[in-house]
Amino acid sequence: MNPQNFEYLFERLFKEGALDAYVTNIQMKKSRPGFKLTVLTGSGDRDRIATLIFRETTTIGLRFHRTGRIKLERKTVNAKTGSGNVSVKISKGPGGILTVSPEYEECAKLARKSGIPFKRIYDEAKLAAKK
Repeated sequence: MNPQNFEYLFERLFKEGALDAYVTNIQMKKSRPGFKLTVLTGSGDRDRIATLIFRETTTIGLRFHRTGRIKLERKTVNAKTGSGNVSVKISKGPGGILTVSPEYEECAKLARKSGIPFKRIYDEAKLAAKK
């Protein structure tokens, strides 16, 4: 399969309810290069996602595994920066805040509009969200 097709495939996968998707470069039988597609879905979405993968890729077989998940408590806050507001995800676990992650697209949009470096907007949003 042409690797350029993954962009379209990922777009379709996420539209159909995939939680995450990624590709890993691997060495296959007879030392042939290949791609391993991994898609995380809820168990109720498996058959619909499998049909999509068969329709949109060159694969002739799929493997699936059940797995567990542990999630941190998280919330989204609105952080004010000098360039505008940015949504920031804050994850908490035992012992307090573990991660503070400004939304990339919102920071990039403000950086393009203002001419201020992305990193400065990102850092400012992160600092504002911690308050």
